[in-house]
Formats: sequence, C-alpha cells, structure tokens
Amino acid sequence: MSTGGRAPDRRVLARMNAALAHRGPDGARVYIDGPCGLAHRRLAIVDVEHGGQPMFAADGAIAAVCNGEIYNHEALRAELGARGHAFTTRCDVEVIAHAYQDSGDAFPRALRGMFALAVWDRARRRVLLARDPAGQKPLYWARLAGGDLIFASELTALLEHPAIDRRLDPAALALYMSHEYVPAPFAAIAGVRKLERGQLLTWSDGQVDLRTYADDPFAEPRPQRSRAAWIDGLRERLSTAVRRRLMSDVPVGVLLSGGVDSAAVLAMMARHVDPSTIPTFTISFGEPSFDESGPAARVARRFGTRHHVCRMDEARLAELLPAVIDRLDEPLGDPSLVPSTLLARLARGEVKVALGGDGGDELLLGYPTFKADAAARLYRRLPAGLRRAITRGVAALPVRHANFSLDFVLKRFVAGADAPSTPARHLRWLAAVIPGSADDPLAPGLRAAVDPELVDAVLAGPFAACPDPDPRQRLSAMYLASYLCGDILTKIDRAGMAVGLEIRAPFLDADVIAHAVALPPGLKLRGGVQTKYALKQALRGELPAAIRNRKKHGFGMPVARWLRTALAPEAARLLGDRDRLRRGGLLDPEAMTRLLAEHRAGARDHRKILWTALVLELWRERHRVEI
Repeated sequence: MSTGGRAPDRRVLARMNAALAHRGPDGARVYIDGPCGLAHRRLAIVDVEHGGQPMFAADGAIAAVCNGEIYNHEALRAELGARGHAFTTRCDVEVIAHAYQDSGDAFPRALRGMFALAVWDRARRRVLLARDPAGQKPLYWARLAGGDLIFASELTALLEHPAIDRRLDPAALALYMSHEYVPAPFAAIAGVRKLERGQLLTWSDGQVDLRTYADDPFAEPRPQRSRAAWIDGLRERLSTAVRRRLMSDVPVGVLLSGGVDSAAVLAMMARHVDPSTIPTFTISFGEPSFDESGPAARVARRFGTRHHVCRMDEARLAELLPAVIDRLDEPLGDPSLVPSTLLARLARGEVKVALGGDGGDELLLGYPTFKADAAARLYRRLPAGLRRAITRGVAALPVRHANFSLDFVLKRFVAGADAPSTPARHLRWLAAVIPGSADDPLAPGLRAAVDPELVDAVLAGPFAACPDPDPRQRLSAMYLASYLCGDILTKIDRAGMAVGLEIRAPFLDADVIAHAVALPPGLKLRGGVQTKYALKQALRGELPAAIRNRKKHGFGMPVARWLRTALAPEAARLLGDRDRLRRGGLLDPEAMTRLLAEHRAGARDHRKILWTALVLELWRERHRVEI
C-alpha cells in the first residue's frame, strides 16, 4: 500500500510473490489498483478451475486475497445471497470480499477457518488485514518510512522489498533463544511485526490501527451439563469439525503420530468417508524411544486405511536440514520441524490436504508439564533441605539421550519446581535458555540491551489475562497463546507449505475450542494425573483402550545424540569456532564452546540450547542476516 496515490512497483511485487512460490505452486497473480498492490500464489483446493485471487465484490471495488480456508463459506454464501449478493465462483475467498461489503470491519467475526487475509476497499482507500483466532496462518507486516504498508505470509517475501534491511531484532533474538520461537507481535527482522491471532489491522493513507476482533473463549460462562453431556458433546463437535475440514475438491489424508489426538481425528473422519479410501502417513525412527510408527500402524489397521511410512535417520537429516533452513523464514528451534517436513513430503506425494491432531494438548491439558505442575505444588511442601538434597541427587544422574529419559525429565522438573510463579515454572520447563543463567549463551551486550521481563511476559501475560481464576484454565490459555501459536502452528504451517501441503486442525474449530474451554477442568486433567480424560472417554466406542490410554510420546528426533554424530561437523563449524562467534556478535564464544564441549563429552545434556543456537546460525547464514 502506497501513500500519496503512488502505484506500487510491479517488479517488487513479483519478486515478493516469487519468494512464496512453494506456498502456492498452482498459479500466481499480481493485481494493482491505484495505491494498492496485491500478489498471490495459489494452492488450488476449492474450485480448482476458477479460484484464482484476488476475488472481488461490489463490481470490483472490493478485492480480497487469503491464505487458508474458510470452512463455513457455503453457509455464508447462502446468507449473503439471500441479502442480494451475487457470486461468480464457488471459491471461499469470494465470500470474504462480500462479507466485508456486507458487514464492514466486523466481517472477520463471521469467518470460521484458518486464514491470513487482506481486503482492499477502493472507495475508502483502505486495506484491512486479519488473522484467524487461533493463529493458524501467519501474517507479517511493516509500516515503512512515509507510511507505506507491506505485508506477506512469510518473512522471506518482505526481505525482497528494498526498504527492509536484513538486520536482526535484538528483542526477537532474546525471545527466540529462550522460547525456541519468535512470539507475535515480534519478528526476527527489525522493523517487521507479526499480526497477532484474532487481530485486525486497518491502514488508510499511512495510518495503522490494530485491534482484536476475536472473543476470548475463557470469558464465556460455563453452562451446566452432566458429565455424559460434556463428553458426548466433545465427541460430536470434533466429528463435525472433521467433516467441515473435508471440504475440498482434492483428496484429503491424515497425519498419524501414534497419539490419541491424531487417532481421534482419523476415527471421526471414518464416520464420514470410507476409511479404506483414507491415506494415512507417519514417520519411523531407528531409536525406539522416538519411534511411534508401531502405534500409528495399529491405528491405521484398526480403520483399514492406506498407510504410508517413511524412516527418519541421519542420512535423511543430512538431506533435509538444508532444505528446511532454506524454507525457514525466521528461526524455529523445535527439532520436530525436520521430521514434520519429511512427513509433509510423504503426504504431498498423495494429497494436497491433510488433517492433524494439533491443538488437543493445549485445549485438553495433555502435556506432561500439566501433570508436573500438579506435582510441583506437592513438591514445594517438602522441607527446603530435602528439596536441596533431591536437586543434588538429580544433578548427579548420568546423562541419557533417549526421548524423555528419566534424567532429562527429573532435571527439568527440579529446575522449575521452585520457581516463584506458575508461568516462571513452565518457562524453566520449556525454555532452551533462562536469561542470565550460567548457561545463557547470548552475547552479553545483546542480553543487556533487552528487558529481561520480555521473556517472562510471553507466558506470564496470557496467564494473568485469562479471566478464569482456575489455574488449570489459565495454563490452557497460556499454552494456546504462546506455545501452540508460536511453535506448533508455525511448525506445521512451514512444514506443510514448504511442499504445498495444507494441514488442517479439527481441534482448532471454533465450536471445539468453545466446548473444550468450557469443560470442567477436572474432566480434562483428572486427579492431576490423567491427561485429556474427557477425550479418552469420548473415544471409548471408537478406539481400543491401548490406543486411548497410551502415554504421551512427543514427536521429536534424537537431536541430543545426533549433535554428537551427524550434526557434529556443522555444530563445530558454527558453534565451536570462537573467532567466528566473536565476529558474528550474537553468541558468547566462551559460553557457547563450553556448552558444546560438555555435550560432546556426555557431561551435560545441552540439546535444547545447542539445537536452538545451531538453527539460528544456519538461518542467519542462509538468509544473510546481520545484527
């Protein structure tokens, strides 16, 4: 968007659009109307022949582009048609343009789906950007000198604009090194911001206004229902959510992890389509503690799907890692991004759309940290001297590199159990780096330039803002706003879009979210030890007990061991060279080389810090980013 009526540079728009070719391999368009320039890459899923964007309303005076899907577009089309709106395609994006024409700035509230969108209003010379309430689709923006606005689905597209310098934002760096992702509204590049989940941005003649359009589900009163009604309601809402996400003119598959969430999605899908026609996909590992291919295969056999498995090993890592970094628009320190990318590749060989189980853990209290939180409340009642003795004993445990090994779990637990607040406790359990700790590898000058409370606020902010006083509800709100939005949804978007695969999350349907949030906390975390209790009960007639009650495994890769083997040369080059680190200016050479040496020797397990730092340096090198 240009101020003063200037037309955007078509060549710049084309370069920015080309940077997103992987997200939309089926077509490209550039549209310029006065000061407005819109460019779009298409992944053809609905109305394959006629769905090119932008889409229009009001005789072309309103234009809309969107990344994602609007699942209720048929119902909205009928409502708007009854009010006199005429449509020319079956595409969901056309409904967005007409919804804005009909409802003005309130239009995103009518949309049910995952989306990042832009609407251009020629008559009012303004543009509106919106992101879905869960934050499933990314949207970056920057207001340039003079008031021009640029925006894109990925940061790499903005880097093609000549006004954006490839300079790192120090605050974003500090946040990344702790949380392993850059939380909204921050972005890795200085001067760029992410639109937050459920947020609407309006721009007119250089002025930007930001506001939240989405309601907070935790603010809604809890209805009175029986235990059976809560459980049955969860199952039926999930079934409806899956049916909505089968909207597609191309085949749909399921990503199976071996856990109950993805199994639940498959069970619900089997209600609506012949399961023998459903392709399912999973990843296997040679290391048993990381491998979930066996349980996933049992789920697939239970429903008779067309099951596909691909093995993740060190050879695959060597092939995949450069491709992952090449497509990674800002650093993401979650190691499961690599096998997730392999899984997306496997699925893309058969389908353009896949359903996954993301969101279930945050909504239904499924993570081990929720059980750990209940245990920590008991642990803190022990005498201080006994707790100190336990800490010393745990620290002496030998390092094991298995997934969720006993020493890893216990060391993490005692590191956070005595933290002064619930958010601080979970920060210590989740974080790669605790600011100012002995293992903090951030260069001292950069650390000193960043407010230390910024890192804490990522968790403490949504925890405190939750209107429900129950600490379990506040934890759910905190994880939905932080870890799910910043890490998990970023990971599945980048992994899927890297190969042109759309991954849909039925657990993040608005009706499922509302019901899950309203569920009495005791039906989610029963007795402080039974996670996702309501979901497991809801699936009693759908899945055998061995699948329903299987202990949460986590989708990761053996990065602790691979840092000593397949990743050792790159780790030595990027993290073990003091001169290089000193020239780079991001990481403290002494701290970083010590951490690497301790991990290599097996004295300490620094997998989280080292992988987070390695991804940062690989990303910085690939995208030529400076301080």
